Amino acid sequence: MSRLLNILDEKLINLAKDCMVNKESIDHTVDHLKRVNTYAMKIAKNHSYFGQNVDKFVYNLKFLVYLHDIGRKTDKHEPYHGIVSSEMAKTIIPYFVEKNDFPMPSMDSISFGIKYHSCLKEKKDENGHDSIINLFNSTININKHLVETFWDADQLDHPRNDGFWRYLGKLNTNYLSTDFAKKFANSEEHLGIYKN
Repeated sequence: MSRLLNILDEKLINLAKDCMVNKESIDHTVDHLKRVNTYAMKIAKNHSYFGQNVDKFVYNLKFLVYLHDIGRKTDKHEPYHGIVSSEMAKTIIPYFVEKNDFPMPSMDSISFGIKYHSCLKEKKDENGHDSIINLFNSTININKHLVETFWDADQLDHPRNDGFWRYLGKLNTNYLSTDFAKKFANSEEHLGIYKN
């Protein structure tokens, strides 16, 4: 599996580029995907939930990272692009893994992570609680650590285009799940990347 991980980034980047609905995007580019991958690898490396095979975890994580925005039509606020991206990924991934003779990733976790990554803040239940979080906590057939790692990695790249962050000068860590991401989010190492 380690050898497979060495070639997976390039193949998934090419797949994402080929499948992106908005090939003219300014904010949701291959550079965004690479940064999200870097953050996902940092979170995974600094988190202690590997009761599973590390290579398998990273393998699944990379599908989430590279395919999460393929259905995005615009760089503007588009809270339901995750649903479109998830449906596209469900069609694309089986073909991709068969063509490359790769193992099938954990489709339930990947589909869930992509589908809900873009509407996390918009969904509230009747009590004002995050219904996506409630759904997430009640879903048993997904790898929650995988989804949390991806969600946090994507959130960590929000300073690239987030005017609210630029106004405050820091990220809101209330939407982060992992301890590492919460600590890293407002560190000089992280925010320094976006201060140009």
